[in-house]
Amino acid sequence: MTGPSNTHEDAGRIVIPHEGDLRTIPLPLIVQSLADKSETGILTVQGESDIVAVSFLSGAIVAADALNQTVEEGLGKVLVARGLVDAGAFEALANEHQGGRDGTLADLLVARGLISRSQLLESLRHQTCDQLYGILAWRSGDFKFYGGDEVSYEEGMEPIQVEELLIAAIEHTTGGDVPQVSDIFSRHTGLRPVCLIGQDEPEGDETAIWLTLEEYTLWQQTDGERQAAEVMPALRPRRLQAALHRLIGLDLIEPLPAPGVRSHQVGVTEIFVPPDPDGGAATDGRLRLALDPRTVLPWVARAMAVLAVVALVLVAVRRPATMFVPFTWQDGQRNGLENQLRRSRLDAVQRAARMFFLMEKRFPDSLVSLVDVDLLSAGDLRDPTGLPVSYERSSDDVCEIGVRGREAEGVRTVRIAPDDFLLGDILIADEERTAPLFLID
Repeated sequence: MTGPSNTHEDAGRIVIPHEGDLRTIPLPLIVQSLADKSETGILTVQGESDIVAVSFLSGAIVAADALNQTVEEGLGKVLVARGLVDAGAFEALANEHQGGRDGTLADLLVARGLISRSQLLESLRHQTCDQLYGILAWRSGDFKFYGGDEVSYEEGMEPIQVEELLIAAIEHTTGGDVPQVSDIFSRHTGLRPVCLIGQDEPEGDETAIWLTLEEYTLWQQTDGERQAAEVMPALRPRRLQAALHRLIGLDLIEPLPAPGVRSHQVGVTEIFVPPDPDGGAATDGRLRLALDPRTVLPWVARAMAVLAVVALVLVAVRRPATMFVPFTWQDGQRNGLENQLRRSRLDAVQRAARMFFLMEKRFPDSLVSLVDVDLLSAGDLRDPTGLPVSYERSSDDVCEIGVRGREAEGVRTVRIAPDDFLLGDILIADEERTAPLFLID
């Protein structure tokens, strides 16, 4: 028996015992395990109505013999179906061959010139695949693997790689509907218990779902957002496709429709769809979309969280006092805090106006001028409740600063008097006097 050690490519590969029950370990997983370990020998599978022996050579399949159908019978069906041999001619040759004289029936077909050697090998490979398609779908039965150094098979036939076989089997049973690694899948949490093959012990629960470690990991990490290839990048594409197909069959995952693709499945939400102006498929103008709550709810939660953050930011910008005294019965405390903040804002505007006077020997035409010379920021032009700060210049040395809608607070009149320190000195300076130079530390 051959069995090479693990490599980095085979990390996490399927570990399956050499005998067991198909109800616990499906046949696709068994043949994958034998391929992973490059086994040589014969796998016998006993179902309710047939026994099949599958020959492995270094992990690839080279033959499949059934108790209820000989290789010759299966080969005859394939040759007739492909139009290579007439049914009557094959039956006559089979009757003549009785007992196996002159080699096998396959050799006799080639010797009589009915088919070529290459056609024979291709048909034998096709017949073996057909035999395997049937047993891969078995859900009950027993299996046992007998290891050996060599097996008998038709020399020259190209061995069947297991990953190639499994994908072909999916295409055969689904009509070509194979899961794509570029698709996005959503995860289901079913009511049936999930067990790990090779780790959990059977407890007689026939409803349990048995998964390999890589299938379990794929199921757990499927999030409805990433492509399957991004969820399990270490798995080879065909191996990943086979795992996706099995999880879909167990109703543990389901593919999500591609963005922009219309779904005609009846669901919980109905939306209006305008008629197709280009004369597309006939519709009554309404489209029903199936919304899986397990997919929608996470997005709803995220949207609500974003809205909450936006609302919090708006409150902080518009009314900072609400952040500290948010409740309705705290109106008195909140108004007092806002008055303090308002007075502080007006003090800042007043200081900026006086600084402008020091620079220009006059008050500014508007508060925008104070923003332009970086004495104020744009946010300083509103009070803590969002009301604009009012400003009016009566003359070069008199201005009024207040808040519109807040008459009770009063309006500040800023006047530069002759006795005002620094600024008053500017008023008494005559025109011939050289402008003084003030050094401010």
